[in-house]
Amino acid sequence: MSNFDLVVGLSQSEVSRLLAGYHASAPVDDNPFKGREEVDVLDQLGVIEWDVPVAPNVVLDTPECSVWKAAQGEDGLTNLEAHRPRPKLPMLQLVFPLLDLKWGLKDAELEQGTSRNVLAHVTLDFREATIAMAVVALTIDQSEFEEFDKQLFNLLVLPMIFAQARKMLSVIHLPELKLGDDLLFKPLQISLVERCLLGATTLTDNPHPLDITDLTLPEEAVFLIVNNACINRALVTAVESLGDLEASDSGKIGILANWTSYARGTPSFTLGNLSPLTFSGTADLLLDVEVTLSEQFLEMLNPSKCAMMMWGGWGRRRVGRNE
Repeated sequence: MSNFDLVVGLSQSEVSRLLAGYHASAPVDDNPFKGREEVDVLDQLGVIEWDVPVAPNVVLDTPECSVWKAAQGEDGLTNLEAHRPRPKLPMLQLVFPLLDLKWGLKDAELEQGTSRNVLAHVTLDFREATIAMAVVALTIDQSEFEEFDKQLFNLLVLPMIFAQARKMLSVIHLPELKLGDDLLFKPLQISLVERCLLGATTLTDNPHPLDITDLTLPEEAVFLIVNNACINRALVTAVESLGDLEASDSGKIGILANWTSYARGTPSFTLGNLSPLTFSGTADLLLDVEVTLSEQFLEMLNPSKCAMMMWGGWGRRRVGRNE
């Protein structure tokens, strides 16, 4: 049986949308999607220019074994050649529909071309309420390269793609949630379920271990699921702040309300300030909650004020009466 107080999730499409927002607003002075570098290679100065004209998208899944074996590590060897097994950690694939490249030795004519459907294979390590991501391999077509061009490409271009992909991935994380000062949660436990990044937690005084095995995920791109115990705690806190009223956390607030319904919200995520490595965001949370309130309580309660108390100033809820 599931035991959780709060679950927040980002679907695969929402993770891609966050990446698209970064692509549209990346800083000019450190843009992972477009740039030029000069590096030492073969005792000479090499040049790399790159442009990602279309925002990459994300696939929250592990690559097929055949794809993994053919992919290259940062050393230029395929995983098959280097005897690298497919990781057991959860993975995502960063997909570049188009990647325009120029590379070669400085003061010489540069090779140029457009690679399509380049894949960066990334492991996901969920520890200490964070997502540690490592780019471990690339899939990029080199079938038309001469041997020297292939060697130069692997020395110049592959390390650049690895490095820039790491910067792009830094925008991917679950939104930070603060649901009022009176609701204290344990650190999020992050997992990958049905191509969704999930963060789940319980209240600090919930004595039972976290369990989301029976959880049915909603269809929304971004979602927040709060269970009854958490909702009841918030309501009790809000009602007690109104004065000397009898209250309990059983879902009934004296003669004033019966609070037993399951609530789910769908916040819309908006990108805020962007930097090369992180982004900040805001969320507008709307909880759909069914509450049966007595006439006595309806005359006393200002619903919008109560909701602000419950959700730390950035949430609101619909409150209705049963006819």
